[in-house]
Amino acid sequence: MYVSINYRMNKSNEIGMFVSTLNEKTPTWSDLLTIDYFYHHHMENYDGGLSFLDRLFDKLGQFHPEWNIEDLKNAIRNSNNPVLVYTDIIHYMLEDPRDVTYYGI
Repeated sequence: MYVSINYRMNKSNEIGMFVSTLNEKTPTWSDLLTIDYFYHHHMENYDGGLSFLDRLFDKLGQFHPEWNIEDLKNAIRNSNNPVLVYTDIIHYMLEDPRDVTYYGI
């Protein structure tokens, strides 16, 4: 699993409270990561979280031709600290608040 324990929620009541707090603030990259984990981690193709990169590219790739998803995934897989690299890459992909807004929750 590449998703840090800090971004994992498993219970419906936890994610419900979490999402309700987003009405009071602007969502961030880490909010999207937490939501993605909750809704997708049980899927067969989740691949430890790497499928989130695919979802990001599907929605935002038109604005980011510089993203090479396979290279990013390989950087995570081959890293000495894949959890940290995964987090850094998600942060990099969602560093622009406009991308967070466009991706949506």
